[in-house]
Amino acid sequence: MLRRTLVLGGIALATVATGATAQSAQKVSVQVSALGASLSGDGFEGWGTGTGFEGQVRYNHSALSIGGGFQLTRHALDGFDNKVSLGGAFLEPRYVIPTKSNSVAPYASLRLSVLKESGTLDDGVDEVTVSASGLTFNGGGGVLFRLTQTLNLDVGVTWGYTNFGDISAKVNGTTVNFPGLDAGSGTNAVFRVGLALGLGK
Repeated sequence: MLRRTLVLGGIALATVATGATAQSAQKVSVQVSALGASLSGDGFEGWGTGTGFEGQVRYNHSALSIGGGFQLTRHALDGFDNKVSLGGAFLEPRYVIPTKSNSVAPYASLRLSVLKESGTLDDGVDEVTVSASGLTFNGGGGVLFRLTQTLNLDVGVTWGYTNFGDISAKVNGTTVNFPGLDAGSGTNAVFRVGLALGLGK
């Protein structure tokens, strides 16, 4: 019985190790990704689907890794001549699901972000910049494809919710506050395709 338990435990550890190796053979990696974001809800009323990028640094402890970085997408918005932006910093834990493959690794992830929405309206007389910040929580997952010993392709999608705070504005460079008037809330679906490069040994 003891021998059987040790054998099964060894197999389980080997399986986890295989999944962890598929995530990254290096302890530290950097990643750059292209993003596509679809937004809805009162906080994103009139926003179109946007595109952008993200960059992150990730520490690969094992099957569990932690990443942090910056993301930015730009969107068309009704009433604004220029595109509006949604961007900020994020923290993302990720867990690779053990499989028998050493080249393909599915994963689940969570993401906590502090994002700021901002846009400028210029009617030829006055320039008005409106902005609001919010906390965003996303969950989702994806698949990592090993391309080389140090390079992975990452394809993923997350869904989330943002709750924005008070709206602030600048009219011709002068700050105007709107106490108690918040920008509402909204949901998002973000699609990601990127390359992760392992650093070191």
